[in-house]
Amino acid sequence: NIESLPSNKELLHEVVGERIQQQAPSFTPAAPKPNSAQTPALSNPAVEDLMPKVQELVDTAFQKGLQEAIDEALKTSDFALLDIFHSALVGQLYDDLVERKIIAEP
Repeated sequence: NIESLPSNKELLHEVVGERIQQQAPSFTPAAPKPNSAQTPALSNPAVEDLMPKVQELVDTAFQKGLQEAIDEALKTSDFALLDIFHSALVGQLYDDLVERKIIAEP
């Protein structure tokens, strides 16, 4: 049944989450929310405070590679930061892949 197959974004979320878990085995990524925005809601003050660091990590992933960004995120020992970074990275990576026509939007 095609409807039961995961979306490209869900697959990307899973792959990036697995890569992060290789470096941080105790990290458990939050499940992706269907049709969610790139990043968690900014109404949460704790999330809002983390966003500059999250964007810095996303930029590092695009410029220097995912491994470098994961290493930098792990230095903080902040799993909330890691989870938000994971979601933000998947959102921006997905948008980039769609823009480059590497994957098709549903």
